[in-house]
Amino acid sequence: MVRVQRIPLFPLNLVLFPNMPLPLHIFELRYRRMIRRCVEDKEEFGVILHTGKELTRVGCTAKVEGFLKEYADGRFDILSLGHERFMVRRFFEDQSHLEAEVQFFRDLPVSAPELPLLKGLSSRASGGLMSLAALEEFNVDGELLQSLEPEAVSLLICGTGLFSLEEKQTLLEMQNTKERLERGVRRIEDRLKQRRAEKKIEELLGAEIDFSSLMN
Repeated sequence: MVRVQRIPLFPLNLVLFPNMPLPLHIFELRYRRMIRRCVEDKEEFGVILHTGKELTRVGCTAKVEGFLKEYADGRFDILSLGHERFMVRRFFEDQSHLEAEVQFFRDLPVSAPELPLLKGLSSRASGGLMSLAALEEFNVDGELLQSLEPEAVSLLICGTGLFSLEEKQTLLEMQNTKERLERGVRRIEDRLKQRRAEKKIEELLGAEIDFSSLMN
């Protein structure tokens, strides 16, 4: 059953995915009012990519998890969490902030014979991400990864820094779990090979090398 709803929008130069944490500094009055209304009414707001030239029509809702800091001049910092993907059917400009009628969606159903393959890809992607996290010294919630279904794992991985902004938007819009997981696994394993080679060279030379500077 198709679910349609009108929601407030927060255009940002980023792509939000389900289960992805999103800290925000809210300073514009219209968005301060919008966020406080969302908190009071226990509603979500939609995040869509604003490239500077145009707005995309597929985004993800965000739940406000809590206020991190409030300032004397009315600004505040919040922590929000990506929740559900949507497609914009039409925009509304009758408020101080942008709103839209949106249709929520998920990936296409998977047949029973495909499930073992998807679970294998999901496990491979999760394990690779944990290995990469250890090499690059960033935090990954292993328990959360293990508890997620393949669709959710594929979306969470695509929200990392392994993909460009354009790639992330494409992956957000995609409705094929297998294809998204395969792309995620390839990118993780390519990055793992690169980082292991860099670590090996560092060890051989006995010093850290700034590889980004060598590329310039």
